Amino acid sequence: MSLLEELLPLLDGVSKELFTKENIVLPPGESFEWRAESDGWISFCMGVCNQKHARIIHNIWVKEVSFSPFEAYTFGLTQENTTHIFCAKYDPANNIYALIYAPRPYKFFRKNDYIKIIAPKADPTTGEPITTPTIGSLYIELTYITDHKKFKESLREILGGATR
Repeated sequence: MSLLEELLPLLDGVSKELFTKENIVLPPGESFEWRAESDGWISFCMGVCNQKHARIIHNIWVKEVSFSPFEAYTFGLTQENTTHIFCAKYDPANNIYALIYAPRPYKFFRKNDYIKIIAPKADPTTGEPITTPTIGSLYIELTYITDHKKFKESLREILGGATR
């Protein structure tokens, strides 16, 4: 049987979207938050910023998860792995850091689940205050369920009436 994510393009009541927010300027301690407008699936998320200690936080799993480019890099999460979280770019010479979350299979989320970028107040390794703003971008590829009734009906049709 196919994974549901393979059937998404064939189903009614869904909408694939790319959320993009670029050049987010966050003073130390401030955050930017994306919230899900309805239920759906996340297939890809990338946060890019100029601070290796900036935090990406989400509550799409059972409880809130928080990580930074520095942590992912330090733990050796520099390519796709079973956590689905990895540091794709770690360039301290140019202050460019990119974290990717690419779940396989896609991860289901509920309305109002969130992903946040939080600018660090201090360097956690030295305790030194961070006074410069975090500048970053957030990209999220997702599929929303826009009409639950149409979605369920089309899924039943594709599966031959096998679901209830």
